[in-house]
Parts: sequence; C-alpha cells; structure tokens
Amino acid sequence: MRCVGSAGIDSPGISLTDLLHSGITPVMIRAKMAKSDVKTSFYLSPELLREAKLRAATEEVSLRVVLLRAVEAYLARPTGEEADR
Repeated sequence: MRCVGSAGIDSPGISLTDLLHSGITPVMIRAKMAKSDVKTSFYLSPELLREAKLRAATEEVSLRVVLLRAVEAYLARPTGEEADR
C-alpha cells in the first residue's frame, strides 16, 4: 500500500485506517495489574510526559511500564542516609 503524506508526497507505507483494519495486533509489553495493586494518579510536566512517551515508543512498551520502571529505579537507590554509611 502507498500513502500520501500531508505534504502531498507519495511514500511507501500503510495508512492508519488500513493499519487499524488489517488485523495486525501491536507487539507491546504491558504491565499486568494484580488485584492487590493500587491505582494512583499524579501530574507530569509536558516535557517529562513527552520524554516518557518517547521512551515507551522506543522500547515498544506501554507508558505505564516506563513509569513503573522509573519509580522502581528511584526507590532502589539508596537514600542520603544510606549512602553515607
């Protein structure tokens, strides 16, 4: 299939509509929720959200996976007190 971009340039590829109706399922790693997990929300700056979305797309994982990994990595670091020991 060929699709025409917004600049009118004919480029090889598939249109979004054709992709959605093609039956191809995306291969993305999603985080599983256990019944004991707690749902929460927080605010991110637009810049931080953009970086997190870019990381998710690059690694082909969900945004939730990226955020969970970031929190786990942060919590795995020693605190100021622990680092001084």
